Amino acid sequence: MQLEVYLHKQKIGLWLESITTPEEDFAKYLPSWLNESDLVIILVNNYYLNSEWWANDLEDVQHCKRTKLIVKLEPVVLPEIPFNCTVLDCYDEKNFPQTVYKFIKEKKRMRVFVSYSRLNSREAKRLVAKLKTSLNRTWIDSSGLEHGEQFPTKILQEIKDCDCFILLWSRHSRQSRWVEKEWNHAFKLEKRIIPVILDKTDLPMVLEDTHAFTSFDDSDFCDFFDIPKERDSETKKTMTGLLRKLWCRLTGK
Repeated sequence: MQLEVYLHKQKIGLWLESITTPEEDFAKYLPSWLNESDLVIILVNNYYLNSEWWANDLEDVQHCKRTKLIVKLEPVVLPEIPFNCTVLDCYDEKNFPQTVYKFIKEKKRMRVFVSYSRLNSREAKRLVAKLKTSLNRTWIDSSGLEHGEQFPTKILQEIKDCDCFILLWSRHSRQSRWVEKEWNHAFKLEKRIIPVILDKTDLPMVLEDTHAFTSFDDSDFCDFFDIPKERDSETKKTMTGLLRKLWCRLTGK
């Protein structure tokens, strides 16, 4: 309950249905709870690790496409975990809420990859300038690729590590084989792709159902990335709240 009270004070919603849900219904509802959550926190002690629930819960969590955090409440030795996750040690109950909150606050800083055609460099630079006013970490390739060059491993790694992939889409982007390689790689990795359409060029068929913006000055776009908005002549820019809703930007919910 200490964690719940602390996070509620930070305006972060916390689900604790497992405490009040009858055991026979828990297995039925767990997959939907996982998919509707923004962050899955697994609290591990010796009792839980040696219980019959551990393996079953781990399997459900493995199939959930959400960020996962394991918090060890006791100095237990974890078996091999079959999915990517962060593991934190927190043996002091008093520090536990702050430890989880610190993780959430740091993770809120998204790693953003910007994909664009060199012929849209001006728009890309303006976008990066806007993103730099937020808490996000932005990566954009400004080295330039010539015909015949191999696709750099650095770009592939940055796409793999990013939380959000912004695709500046135009007739130039459609004709760029490098842009095509980038968004295809992001699509295969199931990254969240956010197209910003710069002209009337149709999106690729597989991205047609993706929510797209027609401008990165759009208020919803600015809200999503916590970009300060233009107010009036007296107040030019101001930061929106540090935390609005736990992980809403990563899931789009």
